[in-house]
Amino acid sequence: MISKWKHIIPNYSRNYSLTASYRAMTQGCLLQDISYYTCIEIVGEKNWLEAALREHCNPKKTFAESMYTKGQREGTVMFFKKNGYPQFPIGYVNFFWKLSETNIKTIWIWVHPAFYIEFLNEIISSFEFKQNNTGQDRTDISHNLIDLYTNNAGCEMRILKYTLNRFRLSGPTALTVLKETLHVPSLTELDLDSESCPMTEEQNSSLNDEKLDTSSDPRFLPARRTRTKISLSPETLRFVQLTSDLNRSAIWDAQIRQIVSRSCMSNHTINEIQLMSDDSYFSKDTVAKIPILLIQKPAVTLSGLDSRIDIIIPYRWAGIIWIALTKQSLLVGGLQETKLVVFESLGTYVPDINDPDTSVSMIKALERKNMLINKYFSHSPYEKVNFIKFGILSPFFCDWENLTKGWSDTQDFYVLRHIKLLKLLRTEIKIVEQNARSKSTIQETEFDFRDFDEYQNCLVQVALSLDKGRPNAFAIICMSTHEDLRRFEINKNYEGPVEKCHTDRDEKSRKIYKKHLKEMEQLSRHRVKRKKTLRDKVLPEKFDMIHDVRNRAKLSERNKIISDREKENRKVNLPESTEVRNSCDKEVMGYVTMGDYSFLHGKGIGIGYVALPSLLEIIRKKSNIVLVRNTDELQYRFARLEVVDLDRRYN
Repeated sequence: MISKWKHIIPNYSRNYSLTASYRAMTQGCLLQDISYYTCIEIVGEKNWLEAALREHCNPKKTFAESMYTKGQREGTVMFFKKNGYPQFPIGYVNFFWKLSETNIKTIWIWVHPAFYIEFLNEIISSFEFKQNNTGQDRTDISHNLIDLYTNNAGCEMRILKYTLNRFRLSGPTALTVLKETLHVPSLTELDLDSESCPMTEEQNSSLNDEKLDTSSDPRFLPARRTRTKISLSPETLRFVQLTSDLNRSAIWDAQIRQIVSRSCMSNHTINEIQLMSDDSYFSKDTVAKIPILLIQKPAVTLSGLDSRIDIIIPYRWAGIIWIALTKQSLLVGGLQETKLVVFESLGTYVPDINDPDTSVSMIKALERKNMLINKYFSHSPYEKVNFIKFGILSPFFCDWENLTKGWSDTQDFYVLRHIKLLKLLRTEIKIVEQNARSKSTIQETEFDFRDFDEYQNCLVQVALSLDKGRPNAFAIICMSTHEDLRRFEINKNYEGPVEKCHTDRDEKSRKIYKKHLKEMEQLSRHRVKRKKTLRDKVLPEKFDMIHDVRNRAKLSERNKIISDREKENRKVNLPESTEVRNSCDKEVMGYVTMGDYSFLHGKGIGIGYVALPSLLEIIRKKSNIVLVRNTDELQYRFARLEVVDLDRRYN
């Protein structure tokens, strides 16, 4: 468990093994608690809601698409500042429309805590909301009327922060786990043992609303630990769909949520009732009914890696249902498993992953940079890597500004999200790869480089595939030369070129600095001695007012010497990055943000961003082979580059 975003969140599974986590996602079931997401409910007139939310989206990907407004599917969009597209993104949000036949619509927007405040301020400003505390009950946490906002257009917004819990089940056995744990009627009647997995129209019509949106209290069911088995092949499992009537849940009603939460009996009370009753499990009419909402994302790949079902429940029932789910011998994961799913499926559209042009990503990058720098300087001089000789000026962060400046003469950058242009880039690179493999020329698209003239300062997200080695975070993506490609074609075992060892002009200064170590150690001993002297003594009321001016001046002088020496040391060992594109023997195209060995692909893969002009350059060269080099290596590795699949990124 770690403390993050003002929450205590699981960081990784109890067995610490990524292999076990991957096996659970592809062969079993992975359970995660994502209740740290905040649900924001907005109610208002349909056209007004859609128009107001459209100002915060890509015009080609909005909240108002028909596949989402019907309330049968959860959507994910990049949320921008008002009229800020294509720049000024805030982050990805998940949203779900309530099934409604009237003109008054309700939408739930699930926001990641990393950018929750920024999102909320933008919504309040855009909708012109004002807080409405009239007639509220401050003791009613479940209803949470304290966070009620209204505007002149008749819209209402509620912050359902302590009202709902959300659990995520990933993997091919997620449906079976829910069926055996919660006994939801629609899942019970869904025959997972047959080959005809999708429910028929007759089955859907035979299930009424009262049965579809509730689950029985799992404490009244026989307590047994079981290991859920896959009853279907992955190919068949892809087509299993939950009935859309599951979205007609009573959990949308605030009063019902309040009543259900207050009626939750304690375990002690249930134990006493069971001791006095002959039937320890009671009848169906006696067992409490829990309103739930199931949100499914079917698998896209045959591995079932990206298949998941989210269950949303009233907050007081969260612990009860969590314990019931864990009895199914599934694996409980945390943030590490979320990143693993993103990495293996290349699905970077989730709110947990932020593009480098978002303010959240910039703040996170700065924090990570400072942490890694402090860790670097905590080692002895003999243990530190001399990144200057490796030609790496930004070993602990991705210098997007200087990268963009080197390719477009401007430091302002943003990620390209123009769907049509991204499709053109992806298709053209695939044609380049096919031509290179078949040694033929295929012309299927009308690719015009002039379409990208106004996007020269953009970054494009790419995926890398390496036959040898594995890329790490902050690894540089470089342009391959004709000589590199020629040698690679002749010898497929050719590992790649090697970066020359750079000259460290400050090496002498670093040796001079070592002479001052003895002086700094002496000053450190003085500080320790002073602390020990004052430890057992009663300090004066105004300790800062030291009467001995001479001693106070000496103390200030010593602290200044130590601070200056530390700044000088850091400047000599890690000089400021001013050039990226031509900092190495090969032209730098971009950086790897996520990289490692992939269980799904059986080799090293990476996810990163490259400058758009560099991507156009490799299209002109008719080759998608690039070079990747880690920050602590001189060896370049060949990698195949492709633009991230839009179906994975925007579905």
